[in-house]
Amino acid sequence: MESAKPLKNLTIEMILSSIRTIVESCITLDLDCRDPPASTTSLLKSLGYNPYQIKRFWEDIERVNHRVLVLYKFGSSEFGLKFIIDEGPIYEVVVKDKIVPLDENDAKKIETYLFAPKGRRLFLRLSGGSGGYIDINLIRILLLVERSSPGVLSSLINSIDEYLKFGRSEKLKEMTLQMFHNFKDILSLVLPAIPDNLELLLRLIPLLRKLS
Repeated sequence: MESAKPLKNLTIEMILSSIRTIVESCITLDLDCRDPPASTTSLLKSLGYNPYQIKRFWEDIERVNHRVLVLYKFGSSEFGLKFIIDEGPIYEVVVKDKIVPLDENDAKKIETYLFAPKGRRLFLRLSGGSGGYIDINLIRILLLVERSSPGVLSSLINSIDEYLKFGRSEKLKEMTLQMFHNFKDILSLVLPAIPDNLELLLRLIPLLRKLS
């Protein structure tokens, strides 16, 4: 995997705001959200970011386009978050004054969806392998997690936000360890090792280890 360079804090905040809004909208509308963008310019505008911030957002994301932020590593097994920017058709729907991007299948379930033939889109995909290879839209994964355990996404985002603002990583580490515990049965089908303590967690998650 070609490693991603660190993103600016504001860029991460904008990604997290986009993800939270999309997942909450998928739940509100009872959609599958199998492969929606993780952010678009229209969504960022509706979230209150100004043109300068949005311009800098895309410039920052461009630096990591088609690169991977390694999230898990054990032996030859490696999984990470892949950033993909492209230009293509954009399907959107207005949910509580937010312009939310959807994939084509979900959009066509809604009569009032908006359509633009071409626009810039950010996709986030969980990719990697252990004797095989997976490539799944991050929004889809987080939607399934949130439906299984309501409130977990908000807790995770809040713990990341606390680190970004105050440099405190304790809650993020605790939250990550708790998620491994809660979803152990599912994760063990894909991951060769599941951490059950903080020491092992930091060995398996390079990103968290760097925060120590």
